[in-house]
This record gives sequence, C-alpha cells and structure tokens, in this order.
Amino acid sequence: SARAVEFRFATTGAEARNNLVDTPLGTRDGATFAQSGNVTNASAAFFVGSASGDLHLVSGATTAINQASAVPSVTNDIDGATRPVGVAPDVGADEFGAGGSDVIAPSAPTNFRNL
Repeated sequence: SARAVEFRFATTGAEARNNLVDTPLGTRDGATFAQSGNVTNASAAFFVGSASGDLHLVSGATTAINQASAVPSVTNDIDGATRPVGVAPDVGADEFGAGGSDVIAPSAPTNFRNL
C-alpha cells in the first residue's frame, strides 16, 4: 500500500516528525524509525489551493495548527518565516499566520444595507 514516508533497508536511527500527509508512514526490509507529531489524514481542505500547488494552511486546518512538537533545529517554515507563531509549531512545512499566502476567510457581513 502507498505510504507518504517509507524507511527501507535496515535503516536505524531515523526520525519522522511533524509531517502533514494523507497516507500512513511505514517501513520495510527491516528498517525502524522514531515518529511523533505526524498527521496522516490531511485533506485538500487543509490547504489554500491544493489543486494549484498552494499548500499554505487555512484557518480550518486545526488538526495541524499549533499541534507539532518543537524541533529545535527547525526555526523557519517553507517560506522562511519564523516558527512557531502561536503556542506551538504547526504540523507540516507551513506555519499558519507567519506570512506567505496564508488565508483567513472573512466573515460574512451581517445587517448590511446598501444605500
């Protein structure tokens, strides 16, 4: 079956941390690895425009936002923005709210009158 990340050939000492994927992580051929903070059920709804390749997080991606464990050697996101923004880093390559093309959808207006 398909795996987002797969370790093979008696790999030892490998780590998979804070990956945002849509399939499981795994091993074969005797490999082992440590893992934590991975989200393996990501969907297109987590991203601004997955079909066009814009994988910046949207505000509704709460499974990923502020859910990662800190990795001291990872201090920037894919856009080069500092992470974390908020109480913890975000799972995956993008730090929501750090700049780039993050999108927070506007609220619908209420009691609007056009004169």
